[in-house]
Amino acid sequence: MRASAPLLIIAAVLAAFLTLDAATPLLRPFGTVLGLDGSPGIIDHPDLWADMDPLSRTSYWLGDLFCHQDEARTLILNGNEMPVCIRDVALMASLAAGLVAASRLWDVASRMDGRMILACALLVAVTPVEWAIEGALDIDSPALRVIVSVPTGIGGAFLVARLLGMELGRSSAM
Repeated sequence: MRASAPLLIIAAVLAAFLTLDAATPLLRPFGTVLGLDGSPGIIDHPDLWADMDPLSRTSYWLGDLFCHQDEARTLILNGNEMPVCIRDVALMASLAAGLVAASRLWDVASRMDGRMILACALLVAVTPVEWAIEGALDIDSPALRVIVSVPTGIGGAFLVARLLGMELGRSSAM
């Protein structure tokens, strides 16, 4: 197995979650899943998930747990909210794409020097900085969330590759 294979496995899992998140609202009757506004870390709508098929229940339950599901910040497919907001969709998609790129550039990604690590860390920091500015200035732009999430996902992917490279280097030295 190639050393970069775990990156592709993680990318495949993220792609599966994205596919599930996009398919779920398409499988639901038109306009039946709206107004899910809630808080991350809390199951806000267990009553809504109880009557759903297992696939939809799982997808929306995970979205309820990990995302605020603010309707104004979520893609609507088939008249239904996706289980996660647009920022989470963009982060997962760009992280998956970044992991694939890092696996293809394994020799570079797994051995990044301090400057490259700092550059990737700055890319990751773009989203929290945008989030803070957005809150302080009362800006609400889904398009900005998507644009800002892309470098965060890619930077995060290369940091994961570097960490994996460090771990594999340690285990091969033993």
